[in-house]
Amino acid sequence: MQKPTTWSDWSADLPILAIPSVKGRELYEAIRERIEYVFPEMAAEDIPSALRPMLKDFNQNSDYKIIERNMHNAVSELIPWYRNWTSDDARLWNETDLLAALEENERLAPNPYFLSAKWLKQMFRIVNYLRKKEDIISITWIDEAESIYTSGNTYDEHKAMFEEAISFYTAVIQPGGSNSGKVFGDSGRPSNVLYYSSDRDPCASMNSFVQTFNALKSQYSATKYTIGLFVDSSGSMSLNTIQPAYSNFVAYLQQYYPESRIIERTAGNESWLLWTKEYIDQLSFNFEHKEEE
Repeated sequence: MQKPTTWSDWSADLPILAIPSVKGRELYEAIRERIEYVFPEMAAEDIPSALRPMLKDFNQNSDYKIIERNMHNAVSELIPWYRNWTSDDARLWNETDLLAALEENERLAPNPYFLSAKWLKQMFRIVNYLRKKEDIISITWIDEAESIYTSGNTYDEHKAMFEEAISFYTAVIQPGGSNSGKVFGDSGRPSNVLYYSSDRDPCASMNSFVQTFNALKSQYSATKYTIGLFVDSSGSMSLNTIQPAYSNFVAYLQQYYPESRIIERTAGNESWLLWTKEYIDQLSFNFEHKEEE
């Protein structure tokens, strides 16, 4: 069986079956990745005892209830090793603060008798908050967000959420014109979002994409980035709308920034602040809970 790379979709109302060989393994790999980040190449005897059972490869023939217990204990140990990068002082997490960030009232425990999808989902969410500090460059392409963001209070709510959650500058590129009113609500663009426009296919120019990238990278001193490229595919536009410039831009990044990691996503609705934030949340590690829009 191949090693999984993303966590599967969830239904908000119908809990999924916690399949040990799939869901459990994905969580297991995510926890191991975070252990390896905090304790790189460290001898097992020097690692906290609660983490040592997780150093072994996942074995689907082992007692899965023991594996669940080991994962739970490992995450409890890991929480205070990671920082809340959205707080002003980047303070270390504790369980109380992390649950508050998740809007969860209590930390669930694995059930010793049956598979609990509720416990598994909460574990996924907790692990997603255990993030490393990275120089993230995020670019979103969207041509319009009517009428989701141009009427009612939805835009202002999403804007406030985005400004609070994202601590660096991101960018929006609007293909097909410069009418930013179709992308932002009446209160204007978020304070942490830069705005650019470009032509549509086949006249879209890679140069405008490179210009956007250069503006965003200027906020960092490093030359290695985690790059998120997020494209609206809700109907009024798709990835084809910005081709071949988009593919040429990706090739440019691969050529001139070979050590950077590039993550590409598309979204099926125009609530771009929501899915941009969710996709940014997935950039820190390879194993992230991925919710398709």
